[in-house]
Amino acid sequence: MKSTTIDKYLKYVNKIEQIAQTRWYYYVNNNFIIEVSICEHNLSNPNDLMNIWKQHGFIDEVKDTHININTFYTNEKGECIGKYNITECRKGTRQVIEIDYLLDATDKNIKLLVAECIRLYVKGERLQNAYA
Repeated sequence: MKSTTIDKYLKYVNKIEQIAQTRWYYYVNNNFIIEVSICEHNLSNPNDLMNIWKQHGFIDEVKDTHININTFYTNEKGECIGKYNITECRKGTRQVIEIDYLLDATDKNIKLLVAECIRLYVKGERLQNAYA
């Protein structure tokens, strides 16, 4: 996504609330929240999730950090569901991480992922095989 497009979608953000040192809520309208968390990895530990993903062939290279996204969409019935999350997909009966969106924790990548989630929300799109 181009930076001009990212900026276009980030304009939908009404408020950003920092919950912890590595966790934020991005509020969009009154019914959509994007939670951003930075995950740090201990790559010297063979049981670290990054090392396990690489060992099993899910990723080509390990990262010191990555961005975790959770989304909270409240529909007309008042139900809160994890809709419009670009970083997750359904595979069979499982909800899994979309490896193409497993990005290093940088400001640029955070803006990209938040903008992608907002793009899905604004366009009313659901990802193919999306969880909700």
